[in-house]
Amino acid sequence: MKTAFLFVNILIFNVSISQNRNNATFFLTEYDVSINHSIYNPLINTFGFGLGGYKSIKLKNDIYFNSGIEYNYSKQLQGYQFNGGHDVLSIDVNNFLISINSLTIPARFRMFYGSQKKIFTDFGVFLENNLSSKKVLSFHPYESNSNYTFNNGESIQQLNLGLNLGTGIRFEMNSIDLLLRSEFRMGLFNSRYVRISLGINLKQS
Repeated sequence: MKTAFLFVNILIFNVSISQNRNNATFFLTEYDVSINHSIYNPLINTFGFGLGGYKSIKLKNDIYFNSGIEYNYSKQLQGYQFNGGHDVLSIDVNNFLISINSLTIPARFRMFYGSQKKIFTDFGVFLENNLSSKKVLSFHPYESNSNYTFNNGESIQQLNLGLNLGTGIRFEMNSIDLLLRSEFRMGLFNSRYVRISLGINLKQS
């Protein structure tokens, strides 16, 4: 929570500076808050949240490159399996629910569609540094419902990378745009979740 508190204060400070400098002179021009949920076992509570700040660079008409930094708190399921000692037929299966605090750097291309250019899609990659993790829950699932994901046991990889794919809609206002966006993330080692975010884009003068 200390990491989240520090991240919130940095973003608030950045927004205030960008407003005072007419937006165009400050690097970050887009900010969002988000909730996420693991793609595994949707009936289990794996809700998390995130905060982000980004910069969009126009490449050509209606195509942008978007990148920045995020703080994400997520709950991820992972499992392991091992045989029970001398009896090779005895199998023990366990699942863990683990909370993860991470800093994420997404890099994605954004394309706008339609006559009013309100609909957009995002696709790209992300690099992630997992700052800390903690076991929230341990349980023995039914055989048909077990998960074999990520690493063995409770440990996770500190560095993670993966793909993201999203779509959203833009609501234009006088000085800002509101961005409502859904995103699917598929990490190589963890961070496999659906993410829904509400953001603001500061229009540059």
